Amino acid sequence: MDIRKFDHPASSKDVVEHAQLQMQYLQSLRRVARAQSVMVPSGSTVAIVGAGPIGLAALLTAQFCAPAEIIMIDLDDNRLEVAKRFGATATVNGSDGQALSRIMKLTGARGVDTAIEAVGILATLELCEQILAPGGTIARIGAPATTAAVHLARLWGRARHAPGPAKHTFDV
Repeated sequence: MDIRKFDHPASSKDVVEHAQLQMQYLQSLRRVARAQSVMVPSGSTVAIVGAGPIGLAALLTAQFCAPAEIIMIDLDDNRLEVAKRFGATATVNGSDGQALSRIMKLTGARGVDTAIEAVGILATLELCEQILAPGGTIARIGAPATTAAVHLARLWGRARHAPGPAKHTFDV
């Protein structure tokens, strides 16, 4: 039987779109796997900024570490609803500019132990800096479109000290 005789119901456009989605998913998994070097202690609080493919992959992966809370932050309610179904314990819609205050309220003004930036823009990296608890860790797994400065004065004494030549862990 010649398999070439069977017509596939999907158009070539559908196949290309499906392949592109698979590639984005694989790239997301690669970035999240790189972020595994960031420890998420059991019982800790994790915030993931960005509920797209990369953020959702981070959400699924973070659950293996058994954090007490996983807070998902995004601008889109539909993505946040998916994040809830995938295991986020809380969601924050930051479209009104109140994400920082909501996260601090959720954490009792302490901040989060691990902040994972999964968007790749300066505003989300800055939010991660602002919500980080003393001794916390920032993992930047979103593909950055531009270079970004890390505000060391804001993080001084709050970032996790990593073994080896690096003094602090900010980016993966």
